[in-house]
Amino acid sequence: VITRALGSSLVELGHTKVIAEVQIAAAATSSNNNNKSGSNCNEATTTNTTQQSAGKLNQEITLRESDLSRRLTASLLPVIILEKYPKCTIIVTTTVLQDDGSCLSAAITAASMALVDARVELRDVVTSCTVAVVENPNTNSNNKEEEEEEEDRWLYLADPTEREVTTTSTNVALICLAMTPNHKEVTLWSQSGRLSSDMASHAMELCRDGCRTMHKFMRESWI
Repeated sequence: VITRALGSSLVELGHTKVIAEVQIAAAATSSNNNNKSGSNCNEATTTNTTQQSAGKLNQEITLRESDLSRRLTASLLPVIILEKYPKCTIIVTTTVLQDDGSCLSAAITAASMALVDARVELRDVVTSCTVAVVENPNTNSNNKEEEEEEEDRWLYLADPTEREVTTTSTNVALICLAMTPNHKEVTLWSQSGRLSSDMASHAMELCRDGCRTMHKFMRESWI
């Protein structure tokens, strides 16, 4: 995708588009290396947004970039064999070209595919899926006594769009799961909003199914 990069990828989830690239730099360009192995992994994100004041826009972008970078690092570091790259910095840069929901999942998937394209040695790839739990607008929220009615109150949306999250219900919980499909290890669990243990468990199973499906698409793209 990016010819100057060691590895790159483009991931589209609906109208959400994320591009990722990987570079490996010598230690001379990374004086703030804190890893015991002498290697480091950095993820930077950039989002493009419009129709806001410049000051507010810059602040929101900075905060979001920092948050996405932190979560990307947490999701990818467990699978990178850092000891294979002594005194080097593995730099993963993700750019959000368009955000229509499930941005973090798209960024994690794009970064993982870019690492594979760069032939970075990994213990496993990382796949990701986002599930939104929203209140069903077609149910009567006043009748909560019956267990069946309580279950019918909620909708589980895999890789939801921005519109589905913002307009379906005011009561929304988002879960983003990143996992290794072969070793079945969770590398990231990110949740916003409150869920009961049963609802969280059901959402996690949907996330796992979504991760397995995404892994199939990733493998097809490499063939």
